Amino acid sequence: MVGGYILYARQAAINLQIALQEKDAARASSHIEWPSLRESLKEMFGALMQEQLRKPSSDNELEQAGEALAATLGPVLVNGMIDTYVNPTGLERLLSDSALADGPAGKVKKFDASRVKSYRVVSPTRYEIGIGEAPGPDPEFAIVMELRRLSWMVTGIIPKKPIAELAASTGM
Repeated sequence: MVGGYILYARQAAINLQIALQEKDAARASSHIEWPSLRESLKEMFGALMQEQLRKPSSDNELEQAGEALAATLGPVLVNGMIDTYVNPTGLERLLSDSALADGPAGKVKKFDASRVKSYRVVSPTRYEIGIGEAPGPDPEFAIVMELRRLSWMVTGIIPKKPIAELAASTGM
């Protein structure tokens, strides 16, 4: 019974992956709880921006003014972009974007299974898929899937490394 439960959760992640590879935005959207995902991204990017602003400030008054402006407007702009683009319509645009194309055939790049570092059951209604770019077993981020109304849904993306380390590795 437990094995079937875990396979059900993992199959949901595979179904999402297939929908994304096939550029099926409607099917992919059915596996995403958009409001929860947006809030998760706002928290993560807000923490990344705060970490970047904690770095030692310059003695230059113009640079200090720029940093103050970034601290004030940055979260507003990022939150607005997340609200605008992290939704079914944004996913459809993203999947149809030629920037995702792999060669002249225009296919979405195949998912690289080596980026999946872990599957971790956190609770009976939540598990995390660890994702990372760097070689090795440690994920940089986790895609959070939670059981909602008898379906596994993506509800968030969370950092799995310290924010300072992520900020440095992403160039923020």
